[in-house]
Amino acid sequence: MEKLAAEDAVEAAKLAKEEIVNDRLLLGQERELLASARQDVEERSALVDARMAKAESKRVAADLARTEAARQQVILAEQIAALEAAKEAATISELSAEQSRALSAIERRAAEKARATADAAQQEVVSSNDYVSSVLAQLRETQEKATLEATTRPRSSVKISAGETEDATK
Repeated sequence: MEKLAAEDAVEAAKLAKEEIVNDRLLLGQERELLASARQDVEERSALVDARMAKAESKRVAADLARTEAARQQVILAEQIAALEAAKEAATISELSAEQSRALSAIERRAAEKARATADAAQQEVVSSNDYVSSVLAQLRETQEKATLEATTRPRSSVKISAGETEDATK
């Protein structure tokens, strides 16, 4: 029995040794699996970090694009305002030119009327001068006739009042 017990003890020691070897193999395999899982986690973590960095760069690029779009909108609004101001100035200039043309036409008509009035006045003055010259000529003729008659007629005196005499030729 001792032999049997010794054999059982050797058998139990072999089984224990095999179990330890198997446990060590399993432990090694678990360590390899754990190392593999750790490496996988590290790779995934690196991939997540890379994706986060890429997303952050996209976010920064989007922010920059929004800022640039806003700046472009401001520039566009300023250009539109400048164009509208230029358009308004052109309209005002066009209206001013039309007004100037209308005023020029009015001034031209007024000048023509003034010229016509001046011509009519000049004609009237010439006509009046002719009339006055004609009347003066008639008066001179009448005066010459009267002078001629007075020199050819003898002078006679008429008494008008006490002591005064008046020339009848007057």
